[in-house]
Amino acid sequence: GRGDIFKSKLTATGWGNPVNPGRPINSEYFDSDICFSSDGNAILFVSDRPASYFPFRIKDKYYAGSFWGNTDIYVSLKNEDGSFGAPRNLGAIINTPGGERTPFLHPDGKTLYFSSDAHNGFGDLDIFKTVRLDDTWQNWSKPVNLGKSLNGAQTDWGFKMTAASANGYFS
Repeated sequence: GRGDIFKSKLTATGWGNPVNPGRPINSEYFDSDICFSSDGNAILFVSDRPASYFPFRIKDKYYAGSFWGNTDIYVSLKNEDGSFGAPRNLGAIINTPGGERTPFLHPDGKTLYFSSDAHNGFGDLDIFKTVRLDDTWQNWSKPVNLGKSLNGAQTDWGFKMTAASANGYFS
C-alpha cells in the first residue's frame, strides 16, 4: 500500500522484526495510525480507502486547502479465532469529507480522541473528543473540540492519555 501498519513483539531480548499483518487491515491505500482497545478486542486505524461515506479523495493530493484526502477512522473487531474482521467505517458523525487522523480509544472503551481538519477547529488538524453510545461502533456523540489550550493554527494530533487519565500527550 501507500502506507501500511506493521506489528512487532517486545521480548526479553528486544523488539522482534516488524511484520505486516496484511488484509483486511492493510490495503493498497493509505493505512496508518493504529490504536488497540485496552481489552485487545478492537483496533482503530485510519485509511483513505474508497469505502468512505464521502467521495473518494486520495491522501497527498491537494484538495480544498489540504493534502489529507478523506482519511477516515475504521474499526476492526477480533474474531473468535484471534484474527481481526473486515474494517468498518465509524460513520459520518466522526468522519467527514476531510481528513481524520490519530484515533486514541480511552481505556474505558467508549471515549475516542482523534484529529480532524473538517470539524470546526482553529487550524489544520484539531483534537476532538467523542463518546461511543452503543456497541455498533456507528453511534457517537457529537465531536467536541478540546479547545485553544491544545489546538492552534497548525497541525495538532496524536493525542494519548495515561491509563489513570491524569495526563495527556500530543504533537
